[in-house]
Amino acid sequence: MTYLLGHETYEADVDGESIAMVSDTVIALPVDGEPVEIWSARESLWDDLYPVILQMLEQGQERPLDWTHGTTIAFDERNDRLLVTLTKANSVVGINRLTGVTSWVLGGNASTLTVGVEQGTLVAVPHSIQALDGSVLLFNQQFDRDGEHCGEATEVALDVPDSSASLAWWGREPDCGAPDIMGSAYRMLDGGTLMAGGTLGRLSWLDTQGEQVWRLEAELGTTFGGTSHVADFH
Repeated sequence: MTYLLGHETYEADVDGESIAMVSDTVIALPVDGEPVEIWSARESLWDDLYPVILQMLEQGQERPLDWTHGTTIAFDERNDRLLVTLTKANSVVGINRLTGVTSWVLGGNASTLTVGVEQGTLVAVPHSIQALDGSVLLFNQQFDRDGEHCGEATEVALDVPDSSASLAWWGREPDCGAPDIMGSAYRMLDGGTLMAGGTLGRLSWLDTQGEQVWRLEAELGTTFGGTSHVADFH
């Protein structure tokens, strides 16, 4: 089975006005069957994100209004869940792979996981997600920490039965910047983390303490949208 991140367009009543909208879906594609939509942001998150939609319209964002803007879909094999990043909703979502039911939401107005006050925000314009053992690794494009506004690799520990989440680890470049689009974080088998800096044109290797070990800087104008590791070439 292959799972795809898709978009649906529709007209919706927003504060008494018919508005052209677009939001995200998850589609299951069997090897020998027809594609089936198993999850829809419109059906699962509309009520919780309605205030955000109103705010976007007040800000004059273009139509059709893309109010979730999904960017990454990943598989959490340990829990048999699909993971989706919704960049404009400042949220990441865990979805039961078999039923299509939303298992949890982290970040934004729709969050079902509680984060301690001392933890602050854990999700800020997320652009990638990777399932780890008991946690997820995010690339947050626009993260504020210690007075700096940066792209950051952020690991979040999840306790779904307790409906809670907490900061497990974070890492960023010493002279960090915040990319406007794209970027990703990928955890290596040795515990290091590869971080692609999107429009910053950087690819960094962070150690287990979150410190930069090395960085590749491309020529001006190059974008690193995502990164992963290939152990061997044959």
